Amino acid sequence: MLRSRLALIALATVLAVRLAAADPAFRVTPLETGVRVEIEGSYSGALYSVSRATDPLGDFQRLPGSGDVLCVGACYAYDSAVLPGNTYWYRFDLRTADGMSVSFGPYSTTIPTPPPIAIKVTPNPGSGPVRIDLQLTRAAVSSSETELALFDLTGRRVATLDRQTMGSGVRSVTWNGRLDDGRVAPAGLYLLRFSSGDGHAMTVRLARIR
Repeated sequence: MLRSRLALIALATVLAVRLAAADPAFRVTPLETGVRVEIEGSYSGALYSVSRATDPLGDFQRLPGSGDVLCVGACYAYDSAVLPGNTYWYRFDLRTADGMSVSFGPYSTTIPTPPPIAIKVTPNPGSGPVRIDLQLTRAAVSSSETELALFDLTGRRVATLDRQTMGSGVRSVTWNGRLDDGRVAPAGLYLLRFSSGDGHAMTVRLARIR
């Protein structure tokens, strides 16, 4: 029993010394909504919390669900209440098994702004019908005329897949694999282009196989 306590104290002391050495690297992973923030390294057995502020000297508020969490490896938290393009500061507060406290940060990060247009083609390559998922942000489209068209590699339009007025959001278009002249699209590479009346556009490759 005494041996176990001594071993635990020794481990806690090593961890405390390691924690005090320097701030670990900070990592931000963009998610569909918000971000995941994490400090590198393993801090197993420590209790930790993560706080955020809009200024390095400002009032740090704990992120929801991140108060006195038991760390089983990396220390991280999810933050869904952030705005793209804004800069925030994060602080990690840890308490080791022997009661020693240490803080890492504040770490500065600017939340990435999502691309104005995202296009996903399934399947690609494919030989039958194709599903095209379009995701448009407010920055991309403001209730304007939009068009989805297919071009060959020479730049010649071969099919108009969709044309309508729409605003921001997500929509799906199904293409039956036929060109405007009624023929099945021959195998090869094509350019799928989405454009809007307010000047935004995106082009992706689409491969047809037999």
